[in-house]
Amino acid sequence: MFHLALLFAWKAAARDSCHTKALSMVQTKKAVSKMHMLEGEGLPHNTGDLAVVATQSSEAGAHKLYVQHASRSAQFQRANEKATQVLQAMKDKENNLVAQRHAATTPAPNLTANHENRSAHFSQKVTDANATQCRECGNAEEALITATHAALTAHTTAQAAAAFLSEAAMKYAMATQGFNAAKDEYYRVLNQMSPITLTHTAAESAFDSLAIAVQDLKQKALIAQQHKAWETANKTVVDTARSQYDAAAARATAAERPIPAKEATAAAACASINMAQPTPMPPPTPPPTPPPTQAPALSDSLARHPCCLPNSVVRVLYPAGTLHAPASSIKLLIAKQRSYGVVYKGIAIGEQDGVGGNMKPGTIASFNNGANVGPVSRDTWTQELSYNIEVGKNYLISFMVVVGPDGWVEWDDQGKKVFIKDWDGASNVIAPVWSWKRTVSDKMYNIKAVQVH
Repeated sequence: MFHLALLFAWKAAARDSCHTKALSMVQTKKAVSKMHMLEGEGLPHNTGDLAVVATQSSEAGAHKLYVQHASRSAQFQRANEKATQVLQAMKDKENNLVAQRHAATTPAPNLTANHENRSAHFSQKVTDANATQCRECGNAEEALITATHAALTAHTTAQAAAAFLSEAAMKYAMATQGFNAAKDEYYRVLNQMSPITLTHTAAESAFDSLAIAVQDLKQKALIAQQHKAWETANKTVVDTARSQYDAAAARATAAERPIPAKEATAAAACASINMAQPTPMPPPTPPPTPPPTQAPALSDSLARHPCCLPNSVVRVLYPAGTLHAPASSIKLLIAKQRSYGVVYKGIAIGEQDGVGGNMKPGTIASFNNGANVGPVSRDTWTQELSYNIEVGKNYLISFMVVVGPDGWVEWDDQGKKVFIKDWDGASNVIAPVWSWKRTVSDKMYNIKAVQVH
């Protein structure tokens, strides 16, 4: 009965640890409230709200923050350049007035120029007044330049913090997914063992089998615990990234506050000065969107290696949002099957047509120019395929597993779907209309990782 007591004790302890509530997806709080929006030539100040969008994907919310800070940075860059132009015009005008003042103070050569000197005296007073106005205008523009530069710097820092938060949130979500899969696998094996009905008269081999099963269960628990540790570590990174972003966003908000008063002061100081308007600056080039982050490769420790897929055409569904979009190229990491060197007779991608395994004509393209891949003796990348991946669209990865040997690698993968037809022809890898025979949900077959750019 020792083995039974050990098993029940292990089962209770493992259930207590693994049934802990999974950590929720990142819900980043509002970074700041009511930030000034600077738009257009006149830089009107409207109220807006810069907060992380609390959706299912905090990565998407953080990316939205990145875009908003990038937009703010571009607007402040433009305001800074305009103020710099005005300041230079003021300096040029002030230099001209100084030259005029020097000319007016030069003594006339004889008494016949007395009236000219008196006229120059009054002109000098006007010149001095204009020079003072130019100086005040220039000082106000310099103050505005300093303020817009500080806001630009603060928003650039906040933009970088938002990008880091987006990447951290993605990694945390993947770690949570891995932990949930490992936990589910543990309980799947545990439930297969329960209830235990061994009596004291059972054969020794039955107790040996139970001991082996307990060891396997222990390994499943250790894997789940490792994934939980990864999830916890990634949650710590997310919390740190969120705190860093909140601080950076608050500094960006504070840096914006003086700008309306600086603009008003500059407008008042420069209003009475007659000068040529600076040439309008062309709209700034929008900041580049950061390259999409990549989901990590599926774990070898969670992979299963079944058999068989005899001359089977397989299509794996990637729902919208599981491939980063927009993107213009893609490549696949084909997993090594533990027991077999599998050959793939064609691998292709196409946009899903409807809700099943069909692909839209005109969207289908082959990896490696349609050539065979394999025998796959180690994890193998396809060649990078030039292919447009669009936001909001579902895609199918299609391939044929050649018979003998024809095992596959399988992972639990929430949201994915696999369509299969055994003893099919290679031409159906790229066929738009196709008759699949069975469907498997929440699984991934053979594709260990995807990279898009």
